[in-house]
Amino acid sequence: MTYTFREPFRLVDVIITNGASKDPQKYALQARALQVELEVTAEDGTTHKKELTLSDKPGGQTIATGYSDVQKVRLVLRSAVGLAPGRHLALAEVEFFQRS
Repeated sequence: MTYTFREPFRLVDVIITNGASKDPQKYALQARALQVELEVTAEDGTTHKKELTLSDKPGGQTIATGYSDVQKVRLVLRSAVGLAPGRHLALAEVEFFQRS
């Protein structure tokens, strides 16, 4: 997934809510991301990459970043858990937090 922002900003945290739901029973019904590469591109084209290992549990997971002049964030799936026929990979929510 790629997120492009209109104005550059200082990205201080990303919160990823893994799975299809925060409810534990619904969470287990779909596949979830396990390892993800976070790729952040600054206004000047500089790219920063960070390998993330997500917990296989419902709820938000905070990733501290601290990148300046961010224009684009890309999440690349590296591995998943719970994949099976008829199941889809799910991320309930991805939130970006900037310095205020």
